[in-house]
Amino acid sequence: SFVLRLSYLRILSAADSPETDAFFEKMASEAQAEPKKFAALAAWLNEQKRPSDTARLAAALPAEVRQSVPVGPVLADALTVQAEWPALSTLLADSDWGRLDALRLAELAHAQREQNLDTWRITWSTAVTRAGSEDVLRQRLFYLTERWHWEDEQPELLQTMMESPTLGDWALGELYRHFRAQKDTSSLLRVVSRLYQRSPENPRVQNNFATLSLLLDRDVTAATSLAQRQYKSAPLEPNVASTYAFALLKNGKPHEALAVMNKLSADNLAQPDVALYYGIVLHAAGRQDLARKYLDRTRPEELLPPEQELLREATAPSAAASAP
Repeated sequence: SFVLRLSYLRILSAADSPETDAFFEKMASEAQAEPKKFAALAAWLNEQKRPSDTARLAAALPAEVRQSVPVGPVLADALTVQAEWPALSTLLADSDWGRLDALRLAELAHAQREQNLDTWRITWSTAVTRAGSEDVLRQRLFYLTERWHWEDEQPELLQTMMESPTLGDWALGELYRHFRAQKDTSSLLRVVSRLYQRSPENPRVQNNFATLSLLLDRDVTAATSLAQRQYKSAPLEPNVASTYAFALLKNGKPHEALAVMNKLSADNLAQPDVALYYGIVLHAAGRQDLARKYLDRTRPEELLPPEQELLREATAPSAAASAP
């Protein structure tokens, strides 16, 4: 079969056999008559970093074959590798990939953007719309944005998947990573709120929801109650304890907050994410001498803006003088 011969071609190529070229040309001749065979052979050529051969062989195919599935996608891959953006635009503009047409439009948007054409935004929006509610297509569009480093286009695309029974948690997780990298605290809280609605008993989600709510002063009473319930279940879990201590601090109880943190081990208190909260609790409780030791363990570049503000307030030159 053609598949077995393609496997044999792989072996010949890997072994640098002198038979490789002749065997390849024979397979290429056969593939010209059958699109599925051509697509398989072209995919192998692309894997072998031979996109120019894919384009050369495709030039002999009828236009309707080049512009449809399965040949169109592998030819598009070859032109992308070669950065042949005008040729790729021409191919994709006149193509029809059937149920995969959202991917064609995405590839067209990519080619247009590489040529600095303003039309790419409309084309990309159409691609997302064309994907509809098909999870496979929407996820493949997301992977394309990763390949092209289109970070700004990811949130809107991921938001279309948040209610999906199969991809909802995955999409929310990707949104969380995106907004965490952007240090966008408000958007993080919106994402975690959705996660909390979907998985209200998930301890990690509960803790993130409580922490972000406290940092942004959103429904502090409810966040404190949630942090307290978590703490009763896992009093020695460092992140849970630091969130509850922060909640107590927000409620004007620095000494109770310090008592909670002091139950953690020295190793736990030295962790950078925990050290921040221990440091601000120590500072609020009047232990500036020890607070600075822990505040110096934090990694300011990794903190969210409200956490950075807490750090600045606790380490400001006037902080020691104004603290109780």
